[in-house]
Amino acid sequence: VDYDISSTYYKSIYFQGYINNKSLALTYLENRDPKYKKTSNILSGWIDFSNSMATNTRIMIEKANISGTAKFNKNNYKDDFMTKFLKISLLFLNDDGKYKGIEYAKYSMPSLLGFRVYEGSTVFIEYDKSVTYRKISYIVGNDSLQKIKVNQKDYVGWFRDYLLGAGLVYVAPTNMSLYKEKAKENGYDGVTIPLGIALDGEIKSGFIIQKKSKIIKNGGFSFQIGFKVRAAYMTGIDSKEGDKNKLSINFDRYDIWYGPFITLNMLF
Repeated sequence: VDYDISSTYYKSIYFQGYINNKSLALTYLENRDPKYKKTSNILSGWIDFSNSMATNTRIMIEKANISGTAKFNKNNYKDDFMTKFLKISLLFLNDDGKYKGIEYAKYSMPSLLGFRVYEGSTVFIEYDKSVTYRKISYIVGNDSLQKIKVNQKDYVGWFRDYLLGAGLVYVAPTNMSLYKEKAKENGYDGVTIPLGIALDGEIKSGFIIQKKSKIIKNGGFSFQIGFKVRAAYMTGIDSKEGDKNKLSINFDRYDIWYGPFITLNMLF
């Protein structure tokens, strides 16, 4: 399945500050592309807590509604969709911007699902309008850009950040009763849903100019320009030999998100 998602720019509103010595940030992005019936939007935020285990413990939450069109070759089929995305992260950050932690993500997308025999061939393939993916991963990375912005000190230079993740994913189709019935029509007892393996990677690089005002107390600006690429790969694990009389859902997908960004923040 190919996905057509708006490539026009998102407009954003960003706030970052301190409340009771806790650093927090909120970001809202919105995209109104006339190609799609519904507006895409993303709301994300995080809060940092100081502790003895690491410099900071960060809790991050991101919610999104993304419009798009799913396309695949069967009779040039097209299907408009709106995917709801939720991500919750618990991270432990060091002074140098490096972090590690746990990330949970849930989202739904139109997908093709294969139904196969244990260690055998695919019996049939079905298009599902809204397959839900639930993923939990261990992640490590570096966030030097955020560290520079939080410190609010004069800085001019390049930044290069990354993220690596590995974990497990569970797939939930929308119409399991239909798939089980079709499996029985092909001579099998039903359908099993195996766990899958999930791998993630992200690279963000660019240039930042951050200056504090000499006239306005605590005033200034922060300007960033750069490029970001994120890739995700998920694949199912074969079901146990004891399930050889049942079909196993076979999924194997990768997603790539990429694009430039330009941000101007006022400091006060």
